[in-house]
Amino acid sequence: MKKIEWSNLWKRYGKLFACLMVFGLLVLGAVTKYKEPIKAHSERSEKIEEYKNKDYKHVEITREGGPILQSIHIDNPKVTGIGVRFWHSEEIKLNALIHVSFKDAALNELYAWDVPGNALNGSQNNDDIVEYYFYFDEADQGTVQGDFVLEISTESLYEETNICVCQAEEDIYPQGQATVNGKTTPLDIHFSLRGEKFLFIRPLYLGLMAVLIFAFIGLAVWLLIKPPKIEVLFLCLSLLFGTVILLVLPPYCVPDESRHINTTYYYSSQLIGEEATDSEGRTLVRSRDRDYTQHEMYPSIISYKRFFGNFFRMDESGGEKAVFVSNEERPLNIPVIAYLPQVIGVSLARLLGFGNVLLLTMGRFFGLLFYSLMVYLAIKITPYFKQLFMMIALMPICLELGASFSYDCTILGLSFLFIAMALRLIYGEVKATWRDFAALSIVMAWMAPVKVVYILIGGMLIFIPKGRDRKTKRNTWIGIFTVLLAGVAAILLTRLEAISTMTGAAHLDEQGGLQYYTLGTILQDPLRFVGVVFNTFYYETDFYLEGLIGGYLGWLDIRVQTYILAGFVILIWLSLLPTRDGKSLILPVGHRLLYAFIFLCVVGAVMLALTFNFTPNEDLLIRGMQGRYFLPAFPLLALAIQPTRMERKKQYETITYALPTYALLFFTCLKAVVTIVARGY
Repeated sequence: MKKIEWSNLWKRYGKLFACLMVFGLLVLGAVTKYKEPIKAHSERSEKIEEYKNKDYKHVEITREGGPILQSIHIDNPKVTGIGVRFWHSEEIKLNALIHVSFKDAALNELYAWDVPGNALNGSQNNDDIVEYYFYFDEADQGTVQGDFVLEISTESLYEETNICVCQAEEDIYPQGQATVNGKTTPLDIHFSLRGEKFLFIRPLYLGLMAVLIFAFIGLAVWLLIKPPKIEVLFLCLSLLFGTVILLVLPPYCVPDESRHINTTYYYSSQLIGEEATDSEGRTLVRSRDRDYTQHEMYPSIISYKRFFGNFFRMDESGGEKAVFVSNEERPLNIPVIAYLPQVIGVSLARLLGFGNVLLLTMGRFFGLLFYSLMVYLAIKITPYFKQLFMMIALMPICLELGASFSYDCTILGLSFLFIAMALRLIYGEVKATWRDFAALSIVMAWMAPVKVVYILIGGMLIFIPKGRDRKTKRNTWIGIFTVLLAGVAAILLTRLEAISTMTGAAHLDEQGGLQYYTLGTILQDPLRFVGVVFNTFYYETDFYLEGLIGGYLGWLDIRVQTYILAGFVILIWLSLLPTRDGKSLILPVGHRLLYAFIFLCVVGAVMLALTFNFTPNEDLLIRGMQGRYFLPAFPLLALAIQPTRMERKKQYETITYALPTYALLFFTCLKAVVTIVARGY
């Protein structure tokens, strides 16, 4: 019998087997989440009115105590059912049967429901409280209006069911009253009036999963037949998952996105010739552009209903005679180049007459296009570490920022491009020319004014080979200083006010009247400031590191699973490993030390900026620090910690990065959807 050579089988069919394994994992994850959280939450409904309070008591439902009554008045045709809050103890009688009856004012029974005790043995709001929903027949929904009585009772023979309704200790519902133990009281039970069920989420979820799974099939076939170049693979994954992320994480849920949207709208109005602000300097927007606003910064399933329900709605503000209203915020004092991609997208949407939701989506998508294109060019340009750039740029936090209105979209794309261009001149087989320095100057002049601290990244240019003759050395140094000077000039032209704030007298917060740090106040008591810096790192380092690798999405309220973060860290580490085939590079120790120093300088500069702008001079911690602020310099940190003593024979194939990256991003999107769908009751 011929011996099976497993190594040959793996070489021949290993890639196919890996693709099938990942495919099965994606399908399993999609089906599992659909059966439990998605399907369950779709059966719930929107809260129209809710009556509850913090101070309440438990009224046990027993046969001896008699029925518990609550009179209710319904005048909203959208009401489709009623929710009742039950409390249970650990000794709940699972076989107990709770009878809920919905009667008219004459106590004629209209609906009746039986709730077994085991159905209440769950938790939604805390360890012991469950809100249970009772829906009318579909044929009657919209017609149930008037005065009604909700009756809750049990025929259970248990003396104690250990199942209670929550009764307020004050009158929370003046339109009705409760009857408990045969006595009428104004202390109402906790209940809510429910609207439509969230059934819309099922086709949306299934459609999203179908798109991602079929896209994976296409990617797998592509990888097996003719693997794409790294930059092409990045572009495809970035556009695919960036688009998914900008949809599953709706507008306003990225930190400070409302202010960035407001500023983008301001510049868009200037671009298309509309009046940009009112007499008080607040941004003017079309009247219907306030339908979906910053109140959705912590999105829920209701946010999904508003977002997708109005997705294709056109503008109804009046066309050429559109009515403009004042927004709640003034535009930021940030140069227009920081928002150029989003401004183009928003302006185009307005000229085409798109509605509020599609306008916001267009602005985000144009930001994603810019980010993806810049990183695509960076990967294409750099002679080494292409996989490193791809893995960092595809981290969930980078895609979230790249597909948002935040100017971090512009900064990330340009900083990655700048670092790649510098690596090409430092380690590539090319000689620096005036065209190279001109291109670097343009990128630096675009990037530096957006956030001043990132001009420090230009320090890596000192490693550009200078040549042996005096003329070449002189020209190279002139080119380097020209790039840095371009950044400084752009900063001076656009950000003088910010610089004067840092160096001048202590300034006050416009709203709270808080006095912030300045350079002068720091120099007056430097030891105290050293203590503030120490406290900041001592108490918050783990939070910054998590933020750097994308531990939180949204307004830091969507926790990314640890295995996803670990997966990206491992892939980034693999992308740094040198090889013996001559296609990789081991960085000199001096270079790695400088890259580490530049990263630390960026961290320090960010801390100073937040000290001057967000930290009251009485605080013992620097406020506003987040790990995402260090992302533009993250490639330098990765290069600085390159594992030089570990080598592999040759570079990993494209499929080695593509499959796990796709799976990690797939489950990141799944986590975001499930988290948001679970909110909003």
